[in-house]
Amino acid sequence: MIHHILYGEGAQTITHVPPVRVSSATYVIEDLWVDDGDASRVLASGSATLDSVSASVDVASGRSQGDHYKVSIDGTTGFSIGGRYWLSENSQGETIEAAQIKTDDYLKSKHDLLGDYTTAATLQGMELTASFPSATANDEDVLIEQRKFRVVWEYTINGVKTKPQEQIQLVRYDQADLDVADALNIARTIFPDLDGLVRSKSQTLENWAAMAARLLRGQLLQRLNGQTPEEFLMGPRGAEAVAFKLMVIAAQNGFSPGDVVPADFLAEMRNELNGVWESMTRNRAGQETVDLTRSGDQATGAESKAFRPMNFLGL
Repeated sequence: MIHHILYGEGAQTITHVPPVRVSSATYVIEDLWVDDGDASRVLASGSATLDSVSASVDVASGRSQGDHYKVSIDGTTGFSIGGRYWLSENSQGETIEAAQIKTDDYLKSKHDLLGDYTTAATLQGMELTASFPSATANDEDVLIEQRKFRVVWEYTINGVKTKPQEQIQLVRYDQADLDVADALNIARTIFPDLDGLVRSKSQTLENWAAMAARLLRGQLLQRLNGQTPEEFLMGPRGAEAVAFKLMVIAAQNGFSPGDVVPADFLAEMRNELNGVWESMTRNRAGQETVDLTRSGDQATGAESKAFRPMNFLGL
C-alpha cells in the first residue's frame, strides 16, 4: 500500500487496517533518504490512534439471515461510510467495510458476511491512524526530489509481534482529485444494470471505478513528459477515460448491457477508450506522432510528422 500525502496541505492522517482488531499499536515514520541510525531519519513516532467506536449486535445477523450484508446494531454514532470495523463473537471475527448506515438501526457491509452472529456479538472500530508531519508535507524540495518515506506499524496478534510497513509518497495531486463520481455517472448511463451485476460478485461499482482510475494512473505514469497522470486525467475527457476503462473492465468480466455480446461490447468500449486517448493526446509529439527529419534532397526542409498507430495502454 502507498499512502499519498498532498503537498502543501499540512499534517495529514494516514490509516492502517490490521488483519484483526488489536488493542494498541505504535508507529514510526521514516525518511528513507537518510541513513539508518541517523536521528533525522525518524520524522514522527508514537502511539497509533485506535478507532474506539463500539456497538452491540441487537438482532441476529450473518449468512443465515435474509440480508447477508446487514449488521443490526444498537447505535450508529461514530460509524461512517467507508470505515472498516471488526465484527466478532467469541473466537469468530471478520472485517467489514461500511457501505450504508441507517441511524441507530443497522450498518451494511460492502461485502457479504462470512459468519453468523447473535446478540452476543460486537462491532468495533479497528482502524489505526497516525499523523504525517506538516513540515515535510509542505517542503517543496521533498516534492521535487521525489523522496521516499515509510511508516512502520507495530502491534501484537496472538502473542506474535508484527511490524507491517507501508510506503508514503508526497504528491501534488492525488487519485481522489479525479472526478470519479462523474465517471460513474457516465458508466451508469451506458450500462444501467452494471451496479447490480457488480454487486452479485460481492463488490461495488465505486471500487471498480477507483480501480479503473488507479490502473490508468499507473499505465500513464511512464508516458507523460512533465505532466502528472492526475493533471492529464482531470476534467470531462479524463472522466470519460475512466468511465470507458471501467466499461472495459466490466466487459472483460463477461458483463454487457442488454443482449449485447460481451466480446462485442469489449471491442466497442476499447474503441471508445482509444478515441478519448486520441483526443487527449493530439499534437503531443512522441505519443501520437513520430518526428521525422530530412535525410535527402527529396524531403521537405521542415520536420514532418508521421502517424503512429495507436495501442492505448496495451488494451
